[in-house]
Amino acid sequence: MTIEVIAPGKMILVGEYVVLHGGPALVSAVNRVARVTLDTKDGSGICVDAPEVGLNGFHCTLQNQVLVDGTGHALPKNLKVVAAVVEHFAEELEPKLKKTCLQITIDTSGFVQNENGFKLGLGSSAAVTVAFMRAVMAYLGKEGSDVSEQSLFTRAHELHRKMQGGVGSGLDIAASVFGGLVAFGATKPGTMVVPEKLAALSWPAMAPVFVGLSASTPDLVMKVNTWRDCEPQLFNELMATMHGVAQNVIAASRSGNLLAVRQGCTEYCGLMQKLGEASGADIISEAHANLRDASTRKGFDYKPSGAGGGDLGIVLAAHTEELLGFRALVEELGGSWTELGISSHGVQLVRK
Repeated sequence: MTIEVIAPGKMILVGEYVVLHGGPALVSAVNRVARVTLDTKDGSGICVDAPEVGLNGFHCTLQNQVLVDGTGHALPKNLKVVAAVVEHFAEELEPKLKKTCLQITIDTSGFVQNENGFKLGLGSSAAVTVAFMRAVMAYLGKEGSDVSEQSLFTRAHELHRKMQGGVGSGLDIAASVFGGLVAFGATKPGTMVVPEKLAALSWPAMAPVFVGLSASTPDLVMKVNTWRDCEPQLFNELMATMHGVAQNVIAASRSGNLLAVRQGCTEYCGLMQKLGEASGADIISEAHANLRDASTRKGFDYKPSGAGGGDLGIVLAAHTEELLGFRALVEELGGSWTELGISSHGVQLVRK
């Protein structure tokens, strides 16, 4: 028996930082996927092939609902997602894995920029979590409401947050589960967000570009949180402004007002710069600033996608044709063209 599941990565369109404090946000699924394949073979336990994280034929076993390596020792960090999902379903999986070996193959090659090998910041761990969880559910014969999009989102979001030490907005999980454009509304502390997949892919012409370096989201968020603790009133005032702009961008996308979407994204980029300057976090780094300024000179709009610093920026225009001649300048400034686009599809069981 072979089970194959794919789940897309994510690109945050608006709502960075404010979503971590109950604010609205908009995320899209992208046309790069994590692919998880399950096969059974003679033996017992689990065998993992995941070349992008250096795992080839790694054998481990489930003992007393805990995944350990073949010698009974703790697992390497690059097996964290596999361990979390397997242990989540341990009660049902453990009897099966005593009688057969589950071969797990994970392909995340699409999340890396080919020219330089940099990760693009598309949420590979979230996509693998969603794809692997859905594959295991198929292996266990789960159907109906158990595998509904909302049920899968809730399970995967809670598990992914646990893996990340109790933090994370869930935007990446939502993109991987639902596909298309997914909006998060404002939430109160302690309440679970309910994602809403928008009916239409209403978004301006866009060129996502890799700015030339990767960034550490936890480091940037930590600096912002430190400033929040030192200057709560100023922080709350800025968050309120970002909340309003993000809400306006989402409303403009719903109504098809793409010029307002572009203008709102440029305004949000300016607020991200203010947040970085106030907190000491290099959100609008030199790489982002150079691409933003070049975009502005061409009459385009620009903002980082995600926490900033590095990774992705998105260039927005009225028509796709206008963007085609911009590639050479992006590359001259140290960035690279990604060919990323919005995908309407979320997680898919493609073979069972």
